[in-house]
Amino acid sequence: MKHSLNREELIEQLKELAAQKLPTYLANHMGAMCYEPSMIDSFSTICQHCHRPLTYQAFHSNEEMFNSIIKEIKDLGYDASLEVICGSCALEAKEEAEFFDLPFTSEDDICEENAYHLFCFKTKSDKDYHQAITDMESLYDYQAVLAFLKGESYFEDSYDRYHSIMDEQDTIKRMTGIEINENDSNEE
Repeated sequence: MKHSLNREELIEQLKELAAQKLPTYLANHMGAMCYEPSMIDSFSTICQHCHRPLTYQAFHSNEEMFNSIIKEIKDLGYDASLEVICGSCALEAKEEAEFFDLPFTSEDDICEENAYHLFCFKTKSDKDYHQAITDMESLYDYQAVLAFLKGESYFEDSYDRYHSIMDEQDTIKRMTGIEINENDSNEE
């Protein structure tokens, strides 16, 4: 089993992935998705911070898949957690966190009545957790993070499409706080 890497080693891994040439089937892969109209399901859950009951709408619940990914991240030796929180607790968490990233354009996009995921990530060398808020259907973000932490150069999403880790640098930065600095990427 691969051991967990510290922040500097993960940055080096990201640089190595950036230098890799993409397989042709990834570089040329394009696809389209066709949708069939259907009712959006409603799911009930509880905010894990304030214990308020929440209902959210999604095409399907991926909680089992999210939990499986978090377990794999922990099995790799990283400290990670995922909690379901309401919008009010998301805004409170933002105020208290030293590191905090939102996938939304502003905190105005957070609705207090909605349900969100609070993802906390820390390498062994980190003192504090990096926290990110995602919506309840952001499985793709977690798949990208897991593939990166495993050192894989690409991953397959739940729609059988392949994605390069290098195309997901913004996602990796938002979710883990790990990035290649512009000065670092020019050293070669």
